[in-house]
Amino acid sequence: TGIFDRGAVGESDPGTSPVPYGGLGVLKSTDGGNSWYVLNESNGLNFLYIGSLFMHPDDPNILLAAAGKAETDLYYAYRVENSLPDPTGVYRTVDGGETWTQVLVGGGGNVVEICPSNTAIAYAADATGVYRSHDGGETWTQVTGQEGGWGPPGILAGTPIDFQCDPDDPDRVFANNYLGGNFLSVDGGENWINASDGYTGAQTLNVAIDPQNAARIYAGGRTGIWGSIDAGTSWEGLRYPPPGTPVATAEYGGIIVDPSAPSHLLANGDQAIWESFDSGSTWQIRQRPVNAVSHAPIVFAPSDSDIVYTGIADTICLVNEEAPCAGGRGVFVSRNGGAAWNLANDASIANEAVVDLAVHPSDAEFVYVGTQRGLFRTTDGGTSWTLLTGLPATRVGAIAIHPQQPSYLLAGVDGQGLYASMDAGKNWQMIAAGLQPNSSIRDIQFDPVNPHIVYLSDLLSGVYRSTVGGLVWTQINEGLTMPATTGLSISSDGRHVYVATNGEGAFRLDLSGQPPAPQ
Repeated sequence: TGIFDRGAVGESDPGTSPVPYGGLGVLKSTDGGNSWYVLNESNGLNFLYIGSLFMHPDDPNILLAAAGKAETDLYYAYRVENSLPDPTGVYRTVDGGETWTQVLVGGGGNVVEICPSNTAIAYAADATGVYRSHDGGETWTQVTGQEGGWGPPGILAGTPIDFQCDPDDPDRVFANNYLGGNFLSVDGGENWINASDGYTGAQTLNVAIDPQNAARIYAGGRTGIWGSIDAGTSWEGLRYPPPGTPVATAEYGGIIVDPSAPSHLLANGDQAIWESFDSGSTWQIRQRPVNAVSHAPIVFAPSDSDIVYTGIADTICLVNEEAPCAGGRGVFVSRNGGAAWNLANDASIANEAVVDLAVHPSDAEFVYVGTQRGLFRTTDGGTSWTLLTGLPATRVGAIAIHPQQPSYLLAGVDGQGLYASMDAGKNWQMIAAGLQPNSSIRDIQFDPVNPHIVYLSDLLSGVYRSTVGGLVWTQINEGLTMPATTGLSISSDGRHVYVATNGEGAFRLDLSGQPPAPQ
């Protein structure tokens, strides 16, 4: 009853529990499910969000329970003020749940598992660590993890949903994780490898392509940065912060390849811009003037790769059409290729969450920014901004500029649809032909070879293609098993389209019928 970031009942009402944690506990039936009763504090469960429950395969009176949830201010303040121990972790019962003992404090509160081939071996895990027991769950040792999380090299595994022991080998265990994907350990949880075929099971926000090599791609998502050198057949984690750098989380809303130097990458993540000069093998963190959660796209100016723009927005507003965009700090600009950053705001945009950006193809000071309130434009590199009229006054989730006719714009307005302007945003008309109504458009990309061809990703219904500059659209979802699409990227020769999805990694469309050859 409850999971790592969702409770059961009562958290907002301290009167429903002796302590204001909320939750319900464990439900038990002894008549095949016809009737139930609750096991809670009176049975020794001091925390009642139970996200994982595992019964001993040979003795139904022995169970392990993982009790944990993302701690809210409400009960954190209560615990600190009253000098109480951490009630989260792992609980164990040997009498069918009538009495419970907390056997692991503050860790392993998301998942528990007893190995069927050797019931003395048990595992527990949360987002920061993996624990192992050699005595059926009575005592525990942390085998991997740290403040910033655990997982394979260069990867954060995310928050575990379930573990599975190999029925023949208690040292071999699989993990399925929220945000991260599927992972495997063959040494009792100490070391992990990526167990996904391709980059599946992950929330990705954008995909970037090496302009000189369409088989080398990068993905930014909610557990870090990934890279592939074989067009997405296999992936390597690229989360390598400099030694000693405290990075508690690793959500990346934007990653981009420098068009003038393909080994130069910039990624927009929590608290800072990351910069790599070796295709992601090593990174430097470029701190900005303010600390803020930052997941907005990052864009090189087409006419001057020394000039780069980005912004700040919570991840949730990029992957949920209903979530408001919070935490805004406006726009940031770098004028030395990403090494140093400054605010590029006036008062009108300073507190806006940036959802998308587009830079004029021949004027690096001319920028459009999609925000929660609508579409802003600057013609002086961010010194002054204008909120454009003519669009619905709500979130603009995507903006694109025609590369040869920069007065022609396409803008996706959440819940409203697609709009086009022929005069740099003065006037707008809705485009509906071929599109789903009430869409939540997340990216729009013109084909770099033939700009009459345009691609669009919708968070609600997949990918669309237009061959007439965006005036009429055709849905192209064959093979796309996850229609909740976010970022798009097109190879420099126009033959390959990559799309990021909200929950199933990245997909590739080969317009020539042949995948890009690795180089």
